Amino acid sequence: QIQLSPTLKLQTANNNNNKNAGLGFTATQAISGDQVLLQVPCDVALTVGTGPNDGGRLERACRKAATRPFRLETLPWYVQFSLYLHMLKPTDKNNEKEDSNNGLDRTPWLQSLPTQYDTPLHWTESQRTEWLQYDAMVQAVNRQDTAW
Repeated sequence: QIQLSPTLKLQTANNNNNKNAGLGFTATQAISGDQVLLQVPCDVALTVGTGPNDGGRLERACRKAATRPFRLETLPWYVQFSLYLHMLKPTDKNNEKEDSNNGLDRTPWLQSLPTQYDTPLHWTESQRTEWLQYDAMVQAVNRQDTAW
């Protein structure tokens, strides 16, 4: 069972004055440094290993769109997770939102996710060298870039 600290309040576009707020939590009082705010058991967390409980809809859609046979779990983790996030989007059938998300429209949250990044992984190698100015860090980022 998910445990939520009583110091947090769930904010959605429906219960927030800011219509662009999306999903998130707001602290209702001061939070101590050692306080557990949210505890989510692994079996209910959305991970690449679990994905959405969609009855195999994602797997079937991928197989239909693929030009050659493959298994979803063989795709890189970031591709799998992108597909899982895509499955969270509500679909519109005759102007009715599909209730695969327990009636919760996650569109504002999905739209709040970044569309581009400015992190060392996305810099050119010369930018990494110039801006990081630490060879061990540059090498670590280069290794991660190569692995992905």
